[in-house]
This record gives sequence, C-alpha cells and structure tokens, in this order.
Amino acid sequence: MVKNAEVVEGTSQHARAEARRKKGAIEAGDDEPPWVLPKNLHLEWQEEELTGRLDVVKAEDGSLVPVEVKRGAAPDSGRPITWNGTEFASGAWSGDQVQVMGQIMLLRTNGYPVGHGELYYRANRKHVRVDPTTHLESALRAAMAQARTLAEEALPEPLMDSPKCVRCSLAPVCLPDETNLLKARTTEPPRRILPARPDGGVLYLATPGLSLGKDGEQIAVREKGVLLDAVPLKDVIQVVTFGQGVSITTPALHWLLDNGRSICHLTRGGRLLGITQPLVTQNVHLRQAQYLKFNLPELRLSMARDLVASKIRNQRTLLRRNHVDPPCLEAMAQSARRAEEADSTEQLLGIEGEAAKNYFAAFPGMLNEVWRPHMHGRSRRPPRDGVNACLSFLYMLLVRDCTIVLAEVGLDPMFGGYHTLKPGRPALALDLAEPFRPLIAESAVLRSLNTGVLEPADTVTTQAGVFLSDPGRNRLIGAYEQRMQELVTHPAFEYRLSYRRILEMEARLLARWLEGDLGAWKPLVTR
Repeated sequence: MVKNAEVVEGTSQHARAEARRKKGAIEAGDDEPPWVLPKNLHLEWQEEELTGRLDVVKAEDGSLVPVEVKRGAAPDSGRPITWNGTEFASGAWSGDQVQVMGQIMLLRTNGYPVGHGELYYRANRKHVRVDPTTHLESALRAAMAQARTLAEEALPEPLMDSPKCVRCSLAPVCLPDETNLLKARTTEPPRRILPARPDGGVLYLATPGLSLGKDGEQIAVREKGVLLDAVPLKDVIQVVTFGQGVSITTPALHWLLDNGRSICHLTRGGRLLGITQPLVTQNVHLRQAQYLKFNLPELRLSMARDLVASKIRNQRTLLRRNHVDPPCLEAMAQSARRAEEADSTEQLLGIEGEAAKNYFAAFPGMLNEVWRPHMHGRSRRPPRDGVNACLSFLYMLLVRDCTIVLAEVGLDPMFGGYHTLKPGRPALALDLAEPFRPLIAESAVLRSLNTGVLEPADTVTTQAGVFLSDPGRNRLIGAYEQRMQELVTHPAFEYRLSYRRILEMEARLLARWLEGDLGAWKPLVTR
C-alpha cells in the first residue's frame, strides 16, 4: 500500500466520519451517508480464499447491509457499465459492484443474514443499492479466477504512456515509464510521476535527556517534561536517536510503527545499533528471488563489477569537480574499465583497493588550506584525523538510509551480492551505498569543511581515535540532510530528483532486476 493524494484524502474522509459519528447515533454529518452503526469486520470465505475488511455494516429489516464508501463520483445513471463483455446495472462502476458482492458473500458464508449491499459516492453524494443477483455472483467468481491466474503468472509489462499511471498510487513502485525505457520498449523520456522529494524529513534526537511522545497527530519532543517542539507526523519520514539518553514512549513507538515510520538507534558516535521498523512481510517472493539469485556466482560477479566500476567513476567525477589538478584521473579510468572485465571477486577487491589508494591520496587536494594538512590518507576503526572522522560518520548515516530503503522495498538488507556475508553486517545496504559514497557522503564532507561549517576545533582527539564533538556532529548531520534533499538530474531518466528519492528508486530497480523484470541493474553514475 502506497499513499498518494487520493489515498490520503479517502483515508481522511473515513477518519473524520468515524470521529464525528457517535456510536448508536442516528444523525450524521452533512456530507455523510445515512447509516448509523459502523463496524469493522475482518471476514474470510475459506472455500474461495477470499478475505476482506468491511468498513461499515448496518442493520435493516432483520438483515445486515454492507456499505462501501467511495471518494469519487458515481457514473451517470444512463451510462452503460460493462466488464469483460458483460453488462452491469447502471449507476455504479462495475468494479465497485463486484466488490460489494464480495462483501455480501463474506457475510453470507459466515452465517450472517444479508439482504443487499450499498455504495455511497462522496463526490456527488450518490447512494446506490446493489442487489446480490446470480449474474453479479458470476462476475465476482470470474474476477477471483482471473486474479488467481494473474498471481501465478509473471509480472505483466508496464503500461505504455497510460494516463492511468499519473493518478495511480503504485506508480512509484511500478516505475512504468522508467522500466519501459530501461527495457528499450520505448525511447521516449519518462514522465516524472515520482515526486522529486519525499514529503517530510528525518527527525534527529541527539541531546541526552530528550524524550519523544505522542501529542494528538504530532510528535512531541520534551526535555525533563518541558515541551521543546512538536512536529506533525506527516512531516517526519524517519526518527533517529543517538545514545542511551534519548527515550521514546510506548504510545509514540506504536503510533510511529502503525504509520510506517522507522526508528534508528545509533550510538553517540553514530554506529548503527539497530532499527525498529514495521513488519517487512508484504513481499516474501522478492526476498525469495533475492536469496536464490545471490547464490548464483555469475550473477554476484556481474553485480559486483558494475558496483565497483560505478563507484570508481563517481569518485573520479568528484575529483574532476573539486581538485585543481587531479593526478590520478587516467589511472582511475583504467581501474573502472578493468573492474568491468574482472574474472573474480578477489580480482575486483584488488582493483577497488588500488583505485581507493589513488583516490584518497588525491583527496586532500580537494580540501581548503585549513583542513588539507589534517588528512593523511584514509583511516578508519578508528579514524586518525578529523576528515576521516567526518567521512566515517556520514558513511554510517548513508548505510543506515540504504538499510531502511531496502527493507521498505521488501529486500533483505543483510543478504548482499558483493560484500561478504557476516553476522550483523548489512551486506546489501553496503552494496547499494557504494556508488553513493562519493556522491552523497564525501560531497557533503567537502562542502562542510571547505565552507567553514566545521572547524578543526569541532573534533576531539582521544586514545581511541579522533571523533566529532556534539556540536560538530549536529552540523554535519545538517549538511548530510541538505545533500540528501538536493535535486539532481537523473542521468538515465533526465528529470530531477533528490538523492533520498534516487536511493529509493535504485532499490526498486534492483528489486525489478532480481525478479527478472529488468535484464540488468546498472548503478547510478553521475555525469
């Protein structure tokens, strides 16, 4: 289930109606249909494997009447309604009539007396009676049979330039125009159906003593019981906590999960401890395909070649944009070409290591005079200078975002194609992050250091290594989020998206490749 404007509007209409209507009351609001007792019933028709939730059921003349509410308008009563060559009663769309017939059968097979069903169209306030005829029951059974057939077949090809896609809430999942372009079914540039940016941002809680709770439809942030801020849920796509001093109330936690929000738990230094997220159970067939295909050595090698080559090319582009006289451009170009022809993962690791050595040797040349003397190559676990501390911290944030987006798509972030499988290691998230390290993390570090957002005084040197101070960490988080929200032109689709949205698109295209809908998955390479 993916929400768009129409889905949100319909859900809000249901919620407002439930809030206004008192249990047992006869009156309804001015824009509400004339029924009295709402009941949410979850029923199953076992013989036909049909399940459903009935939003509203009313009692009338000793029997029950299921009522289905639609946010749109009913068709003109004189317009003929047909489906599969069969004519339906006028005044209601054929799919809506079949849906109500399904609700009638759910009630009947569970022993409830049912006389008829009803449809209510909010847009033109039209109330339509649906009688359970044998003709309508046959249409229901035909629709169920067709659904079973489709479920057993391969995913159909996306629609070509269909006006339906623009209003479909699943367009960001299906990516019809993008898939058709990548499969060479069309040469037309895709329509930008996918919104350029997510509707909200990430809420970071980094100060010890903060607590997060629920206050109506807002997330309330308090310190020692004093309200510091309240953020509407609609404006938050993810919550991130740092350290053990931040707490979340159980009602707020349930509310966030029920609304599809993930909560990431990081140490004070930024190491990802875990993610609390809604159950990832919707797409078990995708994960099955992931496990099967990533056990094929030739497929893993093909994916690894593209990942390493893409990462090297993006590193090379960053050098060209930010270095006055990069000394290793030709060597890195050769490394990228060699990566595409590597015969084994071991050979790829050697090529990647050689390219990384050249790249990080040239990295200080992209820094200003203040920071350039502080960096001496790449160091980690622990970082030995402030530049490496910044890089390591943003790499962790990037892998966190890749972990979340892969789980939301339905993939297993722990089972990758290139990175070695180790307990507790999000191998696929690390795979997805590789081409984006220079584009997002390293670019944000360069901007922060070269523009004075961070100074050397924002780092703390200890026996365990060099780390960011709390103020420095918070400013670097801001730079990272600014980079994630920046719009860039997608090199393949030629429309503008934020990096956060591009990460989601890359994960969905990876899923389409694993399911066999795309012949190849080519990681993003910026121009």
